[in-house]
Amino acid sequence: MRSGAARLRLLLLYCSRASASAGDRDQHYRSCVAECSSAERCAAWQPGASLRMLGWSCEHDCRYRCMWQAADARTAAGGRTLQYHG
Repeated sequence: MRSGAARLRLLLLYCSRASASAGDRDQHYRSCVAECSSAERCAAWQPGASLRMLGWSCEHDCRYRCMWQAADARTAAGGRTLQYHG
């Protein structure tokens, strides 16, 4: 019984790590999104009409912008480009 519970915990740990892409786990990206999507910043965010029509949110905008910032920083440092958002 105990080994079954241990296996289940390992499986859940593995699944939780596998659910996010390497880019989503990147510390530069995560800190950027945390700062960018703060309540104060999102309250002041003014999307254009086309973004409003598409249902684009402040969080979507933050993740998109931070993805490019992190990718540019990795490329400038000689690193490889990571997959983001899945």
